[in-house]
Amino acid sequence: MAHLYTPMLKSDPPHRIASALLAVVAGLFLTANSVFAQTNAALPYTADDLPTGTFFFGAYDNKGQKYGYKRVEYEFFTADDGKPMFSERSMFVTKFVNLNRQIRYTSVSTMEHFFSVDDGLELATAQHNDKITHASLEDGEPFHTSESRTMLRRNGNSLEVIRSSNGKDRTWKIPAPGLTAYEYVAGYFLFRSNPSVGDQARFRYIDFDDLSVVEPVLTVEAVTPVSSGNTETLEFACSVEMPVSGIRGECIAFESGLMERMTYRSGWSLIRESESVATERQKAADFSNIGLVPIDQALPDPFSLSSIELKVTGQDAKRMFKDTPNQRVDVISDDHLVITLKKGVSEYEDPKTGDLDKYLTKTPLYAVEHPLIQKKANDLTKDLSTQEEKIARLVAFVDEHIEDDSDADSEDVIEVFVTQKGDCTEHALLFITLARAAGIPARRVHGYIYNEDRDSPGFAGHAWAEVLVDGHWKPVDPSWGQSAASIGHLQEYKSAAIPGAFEIRVIDYKKHHQGPWWPKLMCAYVLGTKRCS
Repeated sequence: MAHLYTPMLKSDPPHRIASALLAVVAGLFLTANSVFAQTNAALPYTADDLPTGTFFFGAYDNKGQKYGYKRVEYEFFTADDGKPMFSERSMFVTKFVNLNRQIRYTSVSTMEHFFSVDDGLELATAQHNDKITHASLEDGEPFHTSESRTMLRRNGNSLEVIRSSNGKDRTWKIPAPGLTAYEYVAGYFLFRSNPSVGDQARFRYIDFDDLSVVEPVLTVEAVTPVSSGNTETLEFACSVEMPVSGIRGECIAFESGLMERMTYRSGWSLIRESESVATERQKAADFSNIGLVPIDQALPDPFSLSSIELKVTGQDAKRMFKDTPNQRVDVISDDHLVITLKKGVSEYEDPKTGDLDKYLTKTPLYAVEHPLIQKKANDLTKDLSTQEEKIARLVAFVDEHIEDDSDADSEDVIEVFVTQKGDCTEHALLFITLARAAGIPARRVHGYIYNEDRDSPGFAGHAWAEVLVDGHWKPVDPSWGQSAASIGHLQEYKSAAIPGAFEIRVIDYKKHHQGPWWPKLMCAYVLGTKRCS
């Protein structure tokens, strides 16, 4: 499918960017206060040490406007079969609008985790549900709803995972011995242990996006005596870092163990409030332009360019971007980067051979094993001999197969395949699944793509893919039919670079070499400009 280069049409829509932001902030909060963790050490806690009660948090964007709230509840109860249980239940409600499209979005995400008291408070079952509704601002009528459900159930030393999306279930197992409520609220116990500056709580938990294990670290940065009414207490300033993704947050907690505030470095926050304040009805936040980072000048079509040099500034900017095959990041300071976009510009470290299996296997997102996927991948590639040929055909198929629809919001690749609708996220989802089924290691990447809007040029939120060819990762963009992605792609750490957290300025760009200049000049001198143009 041929396209004019207007990437905003296939960039992440504002509600998709907003949902990602909410997931980042909520994820950091969970990491600091209630994250799956594993340890072999005996824990000096009993059930009586666990928190109980219901707590509310207001959700604020980096401009201070409220866009939702989070409710967290801890309690002991007796199950229907008479067994004593401990539970953590949470609900995250967000509301925002896109005035450009005249749409209101309402997102409700719930999580429930149940721990068996008789089994040492080991995680027994869990359920995560997500629902987002799109409604017209004109008449208030909903016109699109997306729902997904993920269930976890203890089976020996593993967790059996069942994900349901639009009525379809898929199952697999995750090795997860010894996940208990004690580890789940490890941050709570850290703050109650009278920690000193530099003390840390280290966690290991499962990333359900790709079934990888990540190890966030919670660190106490400062300890300050404070007064709360007639009570003296300690306030802990802390930080949370996700080493693999580069996501970093800052937090405030007290010696009671409860988190008071969690802030992502760009200013998106969760703040503990009373129920009435947290849930107070307010005007929905406008996220119309949330996915666009403006730049100071328009660029030519990136396919006509050999390189682009950008100045990127923002708090802790060095954590936001990394070297890729076509991207070199020069760190001037923690808050100042110079990023060069050029094919083959960086010394890129390829993954170890032993890591490649995870880029070929099925995951909650990539239904590599599904008969529809297996058949289509085979039909598309069976007559081709090289990886490059297979990649080009898969890219072309996905580009033609999916009709652009920014309201799609599906995490079910089979639904995407059948309905043939989606934005850049669905294009990447289907391509990666087909590539893995064809034996090509593939993974999703996030970042920004140049938006050639002359009135408002900038980089818009986008998702694409990388494939492994001859030991090197190669960026491809199935949304645009690009089996070799243009240099107009600015890649971030996973979900770490958030609009509003940084600014971009163009330092320089160079066009592809057009050959020596002097023959044209001599021709023009002898025969005239028109005959030699």
